[in-house]
Order: sequence, then structure tokens, then C-alpha cells
Amino acid sequence: MTPPLRVYPVRALVLRRHNLGETDRIVRLFTREHGKVDAIAKGARGPRSRLSGATEPFVRLRAQLSKGQNLEVLTQAVVEDSYPELRKELMRVGYASYFLEVVDVGLEDRQEAPGLWDLLSEVLRLLERATAPELLARAFEWRALVEFGYEPRLDECVVDGAPVQGAGIVFHPQRGGMLCPRCAASQRGGIRLLPDSVQALQELPGLPLAAAARASLPPAVARQVTACLVGSVRQHLGADLRTLRFLDEVQPK
Repeated sequence: MTPPLRVYPVRALVLRRHNLGETDRIVRLFTREHGKVDAIAKGARGPRSRLSGATEPFVRLRAQLSKGQNLEVLTQAVVEDSYPELRKELMRVGYASYFLEVVDVGLEDRQEAPGLWDLLSEVLRLLERATAPELLARAFEWRALVEFGYEPRLDECVVDGAPVQGAGIVFHPQRGGMLCPRCAASQRGGIRLLPDSVQALQELPGLPLAAAARASLPPAVARQVTACLVGSVRQHLGADLRTLRFLDEVQPK
């Protein structure tokens, strides 16, 4: 049997970091090959450290990790993209932080999720110049839920399988999707949708991410679609995401 490698390369996105001692950092990396990995970046806070810029949130890098006793050790890192435009506007910082927190909360340590890694990398790139971050966020949430195995049912009722369209349709995050008018009458906690909101949700899975970054929805529809997707994320991740509160504060009123 081949022994595990002591040193191994990864492609990674920095989810978060915190300081350790006077000069070190611990970083939570989302690697394409091995899922979430915590690593120590020794000396990363030093003014001349080559690891300093590679240990900031939102950075995508190629790195080399070494097996440690309790944590991996980040020994080398080359920044592929630091998404600089994200850092120029609080709203974009808020959305990027939210995307990272969804991934961090939704994945177990070492849970491989290359499709989710590709998704996060792409939405961060698109977020830099997005004219409509809100719809891009909804497209991200939908795809992330699918990656986590919680795809909401949008074209048929989750109770009796009846097709759903038009008036009287309810989206129920706890039930995992749409309810037809007949089944909605006996369920609590759902979001009664406008016909345009039903259509917008049903079109979301087929909407390319690049198109979502440029498009927008009417305000009433946007509020309902947001309630449905954010409600689903909260329901399935089982967490009150702190970045949602920050996003609420920086959104234009």
C-alpha cells in the first residue's frame, strides 16, 4: 500500500483566517482536491512574508501543503486571483463573504466537492463586475443547494406531484419546494408567490451565471425569490448565517 504524501499540491480558495501568536495565521482553505482543510501559515503576518497576500479571504491560489501533527502547514502559495474589484465596494464584499460562509457551513472537513469549488471560483469572478449581484446570488444559492444534495422541486408539487404554475402557488422551504394551491391550503410556513415569481424560480436553474450577473428582477419578484432561496439555504444548512445580516446592512434601501 502506497503511504500518503507528506507534501501535496492543491488549488484553493481562502474561506477565512485568523491570527495565531505574533506572526502566524491559521487559514481555512477550500481545496478543489480535498475539500475544506485548515492549515497554519507560519510567519504569514510578517512584512516580508511571501504568504501574506495568499492568506486573505477571497483569494484563489495554487498551494503546497505539508502534513502536520494537528494542522496542515501551508509551505508555498502562488496567487492565481485576488478578485481585487470585490474589495472596492462593501456590497460586493458582503456578497462574497456570504458565498464563502455558505460553502464553509455547508461542507464537512475534507468533503470533496470539486463542482462547488468551480462554482465558487466562477461567481467570485463574475461578482467583480456584476451589474446585478442579487440575481447572481440567487443563481449561486440554487446551484449550491444542488451540490449539497438539497435541490428544491420547482416544476411539481412536493406533496402530490401536480404541475405548478400560475396563481395560488406556494414555495415551502421546509418541505423542499413548491406546493400546488390544493396542498398549500393545509400547510403552514410557505411563501405565497406571484405568478411571475413562480416563473422566475423555474427559469433559475437554466439561467447561465454570466446572464444572472447582468440581469435583474422586478422588486416584488426579487423579494419573493430571495425569500425562497435564502429560506432554503437556512433550512438545509441549519444555521443563521451572520453574513446575511451584514448584507442586509449594506444593501441599498
